[in-house]
Amino acid sequence: MPSQRRKFLKQLGVVGTAAGLAGCSGEGQNTPAGGSTETATPVETKTLEPDIEYEEVPEFSWLTLARGDNPVYYEEAQQAQGMLEELGFRFSEDVFESGQWVDTLFAKEYDLANIGWSNTVERLFPYYNLYFSFHSQYAGEGGGNFMNWTSDEYDTAVENFASEMDDEARQELAFRCQEIIAQNAPVAMMTHPSSLIAHNTQEYSGWDPMVGEWAYFNPTTLKTGVDEAGDGTVIFATTSPPEQYPNFMSHTGPAAVFLHKLNYDPLVQMDTEGQPIAEGAAQDWEIVDDTTIDVQLREGMTWHDGEPVTPEDVKFTWDYATEWGIPYLSSDLAPYESSEVMSNNTIRFNLKNPFAGFVQVSLYRVPILPQHIWDGVAEENDLDHPGQWTDPDMTGSGPFMMTEYDPGNRIVFEKHEGHYHAEEYDMDQIVYNIYGSNSTAVGDLINGDATFSQGLGTIDWERTQESGNTEAIQNPSIQANGVFMNTNNEPFNDVIVRRAVAHAIDRSLIVQTVHQGNAEPAKSPIAPANEFYHNPDVPAYQHSLSRAQALLQESGFRYDGDTLLWPTDWEPNTEFVSVDS
Repeated sequence: MPSQRRKFLKQLGVVGTAAGLAGCSGEGQNTPAGGSTETATPVETKTLEPDIEYEEVPEFSWLTLARGDNPVYYEEAQQAQGMLEELGFRFSEDVFESGQWVDTLFAKEYDLANIGWSNTVERLFPYYNLYFSFHSQYAGEGGGNFMNWTSDEYDTAVENFASEMDDEARQELAFRCQEIIAQNAPVAMMTHPSSLIAHNTQEYSGWDPMVGEWAYFNPTTLKTGVDEAGDGTVIFATTSPPEQYPNFMSHTGPAAVFLHKLNYDPLVQMDTEGQPIAEGAAQDWEIVDDTTIDVQLREGMTWHDGEPVTPEDVKFTWDYATEWGIPYLSSDLAPYESSEVMSNNTIRFNLKNPFAGFVQVSLYRVPILPQHIWDGVAEENDLDHPGQWTDPDMTGSGPFMMTEYDPGNRIVFEKHEGHYHAEEYDMDQIVYNIYGSNSTAVGDLINGDATFSQGLGTIDWERTQESGNTEAIQNPSIQANGVFMNTNNEPFNDVIVRRAVAHAIDRSLIVQTVHQGNAEPAKSPIAPANEFYHNPDVPAYQHSLSRAQALLQESGFRYDGDTLLWPTDWEPNTEFVSVDS
């Protein structure tokens, strides 16, 4: 919110019916409703109170990622802003490229931001979507709760979800979390975009795609590709530069996560359906009890520089990452209490509390770092944090080694011949090529100058369908996009106002105009494609401008013609709605 409200503009005296506002909004206007079709129910215009001073609402800041970095986020922002302007809101838009956008996002320097939960396979266990994104622990600067939303009731529910070891009981808790979110609306959910992906069949064939956005570009799927062209090079065509790359200790965002999975081995990999498998650095694991997991490290592993990978490296990694902190992985690291090197190449993980997703989420997202490279880096280089190492030694143990990094242009990886899966990769080199537009990337894909691409818009994806050289697939989406409201800032600290915003969003229109039908309207941070955890009974916010206007008036706002006013001493009407009340 702006630090100071806009200078007082209007005082009481304007009384009457605002254009287009008449009649009663009817029952249920202050609660979510089923369905998504707009109703044209007129709303009664409330007059200005004689003893209250009003002013025009100020411009609210809206954080948006640049079109070149994410055309979907950008286009959804333009649509949503237009819909909220129909309510009378006004916005100053901050459009940033990836780096500045991430910094601003984590600094929480905005009133609204349109972002989403990415379509990555580990999100099938919705720890990130429910815990990292909504728990009060991650509100404030540097945390992943981008709404700054806090609720003791929600914290208890999501903590119980994370620690519940019984699948059915955990599902019920996930449903409860979604219900609390829906009632309080810190995010106005918008869409679940489909994952539109394509590959050139003349270059590589035989891909066994993984669920989610990263269908081809991950260590599991890359092993299934067959080199048809015979040049041994896979080129990933993308418009998304990795976030805070290449230093692992400071990375943010899914692109950086997946690039690091080429260079560093996690203990656990995922199969194509999103289940953890012993294809990573762990040869096996055993759940000893709810807070103890024994992991057996694969024997004979080496770092890219030839040094052996040891259980001590695993313990070092978790102690080191916990000591220094990596904001993007903070929820993955949070359950970790300590580890012990046991006999037979085994590491014992001791958790602070039971965490049902430790194997599927934490051991998948946190790879192993070489102690002989990272130990003492901050002290030797006089850094406040090892994430400030600007030219980090990228020695890892992953199946590929980063050999070239040209920011904004390309990243090159060469196969690590000493890797235990090296013979299964029918490629010697992987190139992450960053393009200025998807249309150019798809042009190279069709012409055979790129191997595959993802995150395509409908028009570009349809081009690949029409090409005889490519195969296009549409993965069901586990992504969820929405308008995140900073609940530290007025007026978004009022549930009633946030519900008004949610009712003003025409999701069906966004699905048609931005996604050309290749998306679903969203009502939860967990998509229907995540069948086990999606709560189908969460009520949707029906698109209704009149209902949204009525809610704003319930919160104290008034209309002077098309101008939206609020009291100069406005206070929130409702700060939290309990699902138990």
